[in-house]
Amino acid sequence: RVRIRGAAADGKAVVPPPYTPVEADATAVRVWGREYRFDGSFLPAQIVSQGEPLLADPPRLRFTVGGRDLPLAGGLALIETRPEFALYRWTGTVGRIPVRAETRVEFDGFITVDLALDAADTEIERFWVERPLAAAHTGNYSVGPYYDQQRGSDIRPYRHGLPAAGLTGDGFHIGFNHAVWLGSETRGMQ
Repeated sequence: RVRIRGAAADGKAVVPPPYTPVEADATAVRVWGREYRFDGSFLPAQIVSQGEPLLADPPRLRFTVGGRDLPLAGGLALIETRPEFALYRWTGTVGRIPVRAETRVEFDGFITVDLALDAADTEIERFWVERPLAAAHTGNYSVGPYYDQQRGSDIRPYRHGLPAAGLTGDGFHIGFNHAVWLGSETRGMQ
């Protein structure tokens, strides 16, 4: 039997305490302890945790096609709000490539972004996301997952040549990993 996050066995919405129902409008989503502010993009322009902004600047998506960085252009619309989530749809382009994104913000603050590009005859040389986090919220890190699939259950204490968790020090750079947490003792984001 599979239980869907935020749904009871009868399919009705459930927002377990201490979480609160999602409140959303065209520019912001508010959940327990967090607010996600949107400024036309499918990624939040600011994330406020317990009254403190986590981002130093809005995130940037960068696409390189034909040796040139191409800008994204499009619009965001709130398409569904329920007590357990808010769903936004963004449609636009990167250069001449059609792009569609759906951003779902859950009652617990978890965000998923489904991004679809129709790059049929175009080679995207590079695609990356820059998230400029406020320095006050980047002193600690953790990378994962720690499960070693080849051995079954061993924990890997190192990923990308770094310990699995620690202090960022003077700088922190890591190659692709689907699970990286940066934060302080009181706030952070993965």
